[in-house]
Amino acid sequence: MSRTAAAFCAAASSVADCAGCGCALTADEVGLTKKLINRGTDTFYCVTCLSAMFKVGEPLLYEKIEQFRAQGCMLFAGPDDEVRAL
Repeated sequence: MSRTAAAFCAAASSVADCAGCGCALTADEVGLTKKLINRGTDTFYCVTCLSAMFKVGEPLLYEKIEQFRAQGCMLFAGPDDEVRAL
């Protein structure tokens, strides 16, 4: 694992809870928050809270995660859940 990937993993693992509801976050939820709000943010939200903020359904956000992943966005784990370097 590269130094950048290791730093990303450490940052993602230190972010445990949604700022809106307090639930545990997945790496994809951290990535989606960065993609939709600001890549430099240190406040993260779960899909449920993001859907409420943007007034869209949760299924649309899950579709977007898959779309961004398919486009090669580095904020989302690969198909085998590998973490790619930023």
